[in-house]
Amino acid sequence: MALAVDLPSTQDRLLELAAAAGPYRLKPLIEDVPLASEGDSEGVSITCLEYWDGNLYIGTSGGEVLHFVSIPGENEGDDSTFIYASRQQPSTSGARHGVQKIMVLPRSNKACILCNGTLSFHTLPELSPAAGHKSLPGCIWIGAQDLDTVRKSEEDGDIIMITTPRKIRLARLTSDSRPSLRKDIEFPNCIAATRRSGLACVADGLSYALLDVDNQQKIPLFPISSIDHVPSPVAERQIEDITVSGGQLGRSSSVAHRRPELEEKGAHSRATSLGNLMSSQFQGNGRASSRGRSGLNTPELGERSLSPNTPSKALSPSRPLSFGGSPDRGTPTPDKPLPPTPGENGSPKKLSIDQRHNTKLKPHVLSPLPTEFLLTTGTGEKEPGVGVFVNSDGDVVPRGTLEFSRYPSAVVLDGGDPSIVTPDAPVPNMDGYCLAAIQRRNGERTQGLEIQRWDVPSEQKSWLILRKTKQTEENTGPDDSEIGLTTTHSAFKLTLSEIAQTLKLRRFRPKGSSGSVEESVLASEVERNLQEDGFAYRFGYSFAHIATWSGTSVFWVIRNPILIRLDAAIEQILVSSQETRLDQGRLIKLAKSIRNQEVRSEADFVSLDYIRQKISIILFADLAFNRGDVNPQLDEQLLMDGGTDPRILLHMVPLLTDDIVESDSGIWIHCGLVDLMKNRLASASISLDPDEFTSRPEEFDMLGLVKRYLSAWRQKKGFGSITDETQVFATVDAALLHVLLHQDQQSNTGFGGSASLRAELYAVVDHNVDCWDRAIQLLEEYHRLYVLSRLYQSRRMGRQVLNSWRRILEGERDEGGEFTDGENEVRKYLGKTKDASLVEEYGAWLANRNAVLGVQVFTDDNARVKLPPSQIVKLLRQKAPESVKVYLEHLVFGKKNVQYANELITFYLDNVLSVLESSAEAKSMLSDSYTTYRALEEPKPTYRQFITDNDTSTSWWQDRLRLLELLGGSHGAGFSYDILRVLERIEPFEDYLVPESIILDGRQGRHQQAIRLLTHGLGDYHTAINYCVLGGSSIFHPTSTQIQLEDVPSEEEQARLFKYLLTEFLKIVDERNRVERTSELLGRFGGWFEIEFVLANIPDSWSIDILSDFLIGALRRLVHEKTEASIVKALSGAENLRISAEFVEKVERLGSHIIPAMDTPTSM
Repeated sequence: MALAVDLPSTQDRLLELAAAAGPYRLKPLIEDVPLASEGDSEGVSITCLEYWDGNLYIGTSGGEVLHFVSIPGENEGDDSTFIYASRQQPSTSGARHGVQKIMVLPRSNKACILCNGTLSFHTLPELSPAAGHKSLPGCIWIGAQDLDTVRKSEEDGDIIMITTPRKIRLARLTSDSRPSLRKDIEFPNCIAATRRSGLACVADGLSYALLDVDNQQKIPLFPISSIDHVPSPVAERQIEDITVSGGQLGRSSSVAHRRPELEEKGAHSRATSLGNLMSSQFQGNGRASSRGRSGLNTPELGERSLSPNTPSKALSPSRPLSFGGSPDRGTPTPDKPLPPTPGENGSPKKLSIDQRHNTKLKPHVLSPLPTEFLLTTGTGEKEPGVGVFVNSDGDVVPRGTLEFSRYPSAVVLDGGDPSIVTPDAPVPNMDGYCLAAIQRRNGERTQGLEIQRWDVPSEQKSWLILRKTKQTEENTGPDDSEIGLTTTHSAFKLTLSEIAQTLKLRRFRPKGSSGSVEESVLASEVERNLQEDGFAYRFGYSFAHIATWSGTSVFWVIRNPILIRLDAAIEQILVSSQETRLDQGRLIKLAKSIRNQEVRSEADFVSLDYIRQKISIILFADLAFNRGDVNPQLDEQLLMDGGTDPRILLHMVPLLTDDIVESDSGIWIHCGLVDLMKNRLASASISLDPDEFTSRPEEFDMLGLVKRYLSAWRQKKGFGSITDETQVFATVDAALLHVLLHQDQQSNTGFGGSASLRAELYAVVDHNVDCWDRAIQLLEEYHRLYVLSRLYQSRRMGRQVLNSWRRILEGERDEGGEFTDGENEVRKYLGKTKDASLVEEYGAWLANRNAVLGVQVFTDDNARVKLPPSQIVKLLRQKAPESVKVYLEHLVFGKKNVQYANELITFYLDNVLSVLESSAEAKSMLSDSYTTYRALEEPKPTYRQFITDNDTSTSWWQDRLRLLELLGGSHGAGFSYDILRVLERIEPFEDYLVPESIILDGRQGRHQQAIRLLTHGLGDYHTAINYCVLGGSSIFHPTSTQIQLEDVPSEEEQARLFKYLLTEFLKIVDERNRVERTSELLGRFGGWFEIEFVLANIPDSWSIDILSDFLIGALRRLVHEKTEASIVKALSGAENLRISAEFVEKVERLGSHIIPAMDTPTSM
């Protein structure tokens, strides 16, 4: 498919489109984050990020929190921008980990910042230190708000997990009090957790576990890395009570009470599923006990000795939270190493240096559903990773696992469950995706996001690239900047201007239509454009609650709208087909894939509608370029599924473009489709002639496809949901009638024609066509007078039916040959008719198509300040003299304000004459134009069209064209100017300004001189004929100007001018040209000549063949007049007989009466 695709690299473009067709896209948030206050950010990186209510907080490895505030965009539809507000250092002591986490708690009006192992509390939004809140050193991790209640309003404030080297502490924060301890959980060195109500999934540096927060129980799961640790045997996996009794772990009696099924099948099924998983994922490794593997058998578990049957000692909610324990409790420092993991024989298991390096994997704990957790495991940072789903009982969910190409540095989930959807977004994301931050090294270092579905089985993945750098021997070590990925507390509203730009409606002006795309639009169109912009911008919004970063750049990760994804998929097909034929099968497959797609929002509905229309347009346009095989699935139903306005498709069929009907407001379609039609498909021209597609398969019928498509559209009449219903179905009826006439013309006429085609043709004209005038024109053009009579019969227009039949009987051409028994048909119809009504005359719509009205809007209704033109002209003369002419052209040509036409003529004359006075080249150009035009062979354009087509684009040449338009009377008979003054000024250059002299001669009534100049001086015979028809008015200006009836001379005046023209034609020097022009004139306008005058002036040496058309026309008119007189005479005689008979009948009915003499009036 030869589409206009301008691409620097097809391969690069395909890669770009493949990314655009993915489920997610990036949008820059901050391009260059100032990581260091002194400007030297070397070695400083972004460690965490949080966004809440217009505030962006960025933590760095330098131990600083950068605060940015969003500022709304200047214009509607512009994105908010973030400005730098402040820089704070929450903690400067302890290990140099930087800012480890920023946690926003709006219900408590606080932010918790973990920096360098110290937890500090701040107020929102400016992050000022919270009054009365002390910093808490010795923290490892914070987070794990209850996902089941985090979006709900609670009076108790916020409850979060704070982890230390010894335990997990649940603390409650409120807006009016210090943090208070709710509960301690004996689980040391927790570095990741996710909580659902009373159940939490946690991870230390080695393995995962499920914690029953309320009952202090845990279920050991599997390790983070499978190299050093392997799950315990099935028989040993049990639910453990993490309360301490004599230093031994035991089964909790409450376990049987809460989960009685675990005694029989729960433990077995759980162990079996985990065993199956681990045997497949980590086969071949050694085994360790569950206690040793999980690292839970630490000395601090023995600090509390609570019997399983004895309730735990309650911790007062109001007791202040403190991490500074006494020395006798043996609180380890953050730098104190954990005890070695024992093997099966109780001795520490020794690992190689490589193994220890590979096993340091970061745990990821997420919760896609209220009863499920997603955990990651792998063998090394550079090796593939696996995501495992477990339920609240620790069993592996049979959904399957997620596979990562490399072990991810960060993982987030998006969609699939309302509990993890930010409430700021109006439409929930029902499709669940898993996004993993991954760094690849394959000849180049690539940082990006690996995206896959987690809620449905799918092997399809997409890759979103953040940064790509060349990999050399010097930089094969760790990356200078790690890629980060996180979800934010609040969603940020983003503007996707390309969606609004694509979906907004714009008026479609096809190539070659009257008017230019760049012309001034009417006020009503400007107003509608604004309305459509406002409507479309409602679809151009998206909500982001996922952020990613690399180096100093931060991006939003947003759901790729369905419009952009599908549009990119279409572009992929087009770009890959630019050197070959269009892959119709891929487009058809794409169209069918969205046929029953679920619509979740108004934006999705409009987007899918746009995509369907675009596919149908491309497939239809491909028939203009593809002369070979056509996909058999390309049928009328596929085109109908697109829902495209049929007028758009018909613009690509030159045979049917004249059948398109538009209202005053025109055709409005999506702006993306307008660009498609005008840029890529501008050259699409589909022929319906059989010779044009002889190389296509025999079973493919182009003409039949268009006919079936139009017939299917015709069946939608009355649906009420069709935009521009009147114009659309008028176009459909006209085009369908045109196709049927064209198809029937290709078959034999008369009884040899196709009966089915005739039946289809009659069915169209007999059932109230909406394109009345166009139907009449088409039938006249194809000489189908009998079908025309059936059209009149459908509306009971008796006089027109009879007139059509009379024309057939008088010998006019009727290609169909159906009217075989004409006289009898006329008799029958006259016997049945009751009303011989009149109809409107033809021509209104044809006139509207062939000529554009010369009247323009005199005032701009959309203007806010309305100044009188005189005041504006005066102002421009003072402030901008060069723009006076432009404004006068706007008044005269745009507003048709003839008050300033004389002044504009003066401007044009000054410019043109000054150039002619100073430039011999300009004089030569004019002289050459006359010489060249006279040398053209007939048929040739008018001189006006000739100089327009050969426009030099110089200022004086354009001024001369406008001058001819004004002098020629384009503003009607009411416009006048000082003819003598103009004539006086151009007199020195009359040899170079021949058209101007002709116009001025005509305005002065010197018609014979003007016709002589047109014939011999200019050689513009067509304009000379127009001069005679129009009486010298409205020549030498664009044909789009409408001629007023009062400007047309009388028939006698026209006849006099035609006599002058015939005389001048007979004086043409070239004999062949003289004979051709005279013969054409007499043949076309013979009605204006008396036969005696013609025969008296025609040379005797001319053959009678030269005058054949004229003589035949003259004789035909004589016969017509004689026949008409005979008919009138016969009708008058019949009327006389009828009246006489009625008189006699009335006299006989009344009888005679005797009038007495006394009653006789005296006057008698």
